[in-house]
Amino acid sequence: MLDAIIDRVGDWNPQLFRELKGQLKPRGLIIVGFISFVLQLLLYLIFASQVSKDPQISSIYITSENGVRTVNWALWSGDIFVTLSFFAIFILLPIGTYLLTANLAKEARKGTLNFVRMSPQSALDILIGKMLGVPALLYWGFAIAFPFHFAFGIGAGIPFYRVLGFELILVAACAFFYSIALLVGLLPFENNTRSSLPWLVGLITLIYLIFIQGSIFSNGSFEGVFNILYLFHPGFYLKSIAANTSPFMFSRTGQIGWYTIDLTTASNFLLLFGLANFTLWIYWFAQALKRRFHDVRKPLWSKSQSYCISASFMVINLGFALSHLPDYNRHRLQLLALQQILYFLVAMGLIIAISPLREQVQIWSLHRPQYRRGMASLIFDEKSPAVLAVGINGAILYAGVVVYAIAAAWLPTSPSDRNLFLLGTTLACLVISWILIVLIASVYQILLLNKSRRRAVLAKSGLLGMVFLVPLAIFFAFISSDLQPMLAWLFTPFALFTVREVNLVEIIFAFVSQSLAIAAVTINTHNSIRRLGASEAQVLLNQNASTGLKP
Repeated sequence: MLDAIIDRVGDWNPQLFRELKGQLKPRGLIIVGFISFVLQLLLYLIFASQVSKDPQISSIYITSENGVRTVNWALWSGDIFVTLSFFAIFILLPIGTYLLTANLAKEARKGTLNFVRMSPQSALDILIGKMLGVPALLYWGFAIAFPFHFAFGIGAGIPFYRVLGFELILVAACAFFYSIALLVGLLPFENNTRSSLPWLVGLITLIYLIFIQGSIFSNGSFEGVFNILYLFHPGFYLKSIAANTSPFMFSRTGQIGWYTIDLTTASNFLLLFGLANFTLWIYWFAQALKRRFHDVRKPLWSKSQSYCISASFMVINLGFALSHLPDYNRHRLQLLALQQILYFLVAMGLIIAISPLREQVQIWSLHRPQYRRGMASLIFDEKSPAVLAVGINGAILYAGVVVYAIAAAWLPTSPSDRNLFLLGTTLACLVISWILIVLIASVYQILLLNKSRRRAVLAKSGLLGMVFLVPLAIFFAFISSDLQPMLAWLFTPFALFTVREVNLVEIIFAFVSQSLAIAAVTINTHNSIRRLGASEAQVLLNQNASTGLKP
């Protein structure tokens, strides 16, 4: 019967058929099924011991009044539901990402990944087949636990649609993390790196889950700065629907808002918002997977897609920032600076994601008349240098910081409390930080045009050096000095931390010097592209001459 079901699946998705054939062996099904059943039984027995009829046993689930013991079955069921949910989160996500990354690494080492790429199936069909097939035994174990999990959710008094909503959130979280794992597995790593890559991906996923879960348990909040991280953890949604039924595991003292909505109390909205958020980012990662599966040289996203990604991230994260708007004081400036750092890091990721390789820029330079002309080519053509596109992405992202800064500056009811000079300095530092983004993108692009075979590694090393090593060098150089060089910090991602100490002359100097640096790098890049196009044209002319063809 199992073979018949797998054969039917093969008619729909041959890649899924291939994966299920390799995963669903009777021995594996029996072992995983047994482990799932035993874990459920042990969990039930542990909780059952807490409601024993033995009068000597006291428990949080039992109240005694006038010698009559009453069991709070809703609370008891709620804690079982929450515990099972944690098991599902911490098993499905880290182990699933490990399995998918390991599967692609194995196929790359054996050379079968190129064979799979030649399949007539679409890239998404192949990758969906892997996403559904590789962790099939995990799905089997959770399917056995699903009735137990769902029944205790209903027994805890949680409405049917909220229990179902959480199950959908768990499915969406799996799809999101598994998409990232597939994308990492498709990146062109060396074979010696691929062997440790699955462990690294699984470990990073586990660390993220533990870190955010600890914040959820402690009722913490990042005060609008990094609250977007909560949206990708299923435990955040679990807290919203189970805080009343499992108060000993959760409490509602911590509040996380999004614009004017308190997400910790608006459970129905949060579930819908979470599903929409997961769907949005799964879609963007699916676009990257489609682009990179058949051609590993392509940028992860086109320039047009990157603008939408920046706008999506900015709008979502701005909602968390605007929900935490107290007076515009020193503490708020620090949070504003952290907000800018987050957007800066996103911009760095987009530099890596959309910058074309040397070969693509060479094609664009040689056949430029076939592409859009002028600025439109630099803004939209994915083979053109990405410097201008990165600048546009940085402007879209920083628009959120500008809105946040202006709103915070004008929040005080008394006009005398509004420090417009401080606001102006803040906006000037944001402009300098944006120029730094463009400068880093320019340096990254010119390093990608290098003739060295290790140019991709060289470019990424240069980016990491400018983002992390320069600030570290400044920090350690002046760690024992009472005089901190505010001007030096303006050339780092931490420019906004200097708002209260920096003066106008230093701001102008940083602006002019970085602008001149961009101009110099841009001229160098332009000359490199001209040489690339000229060299390729000469190669074609030589080939035509050798074959007797006219150019």
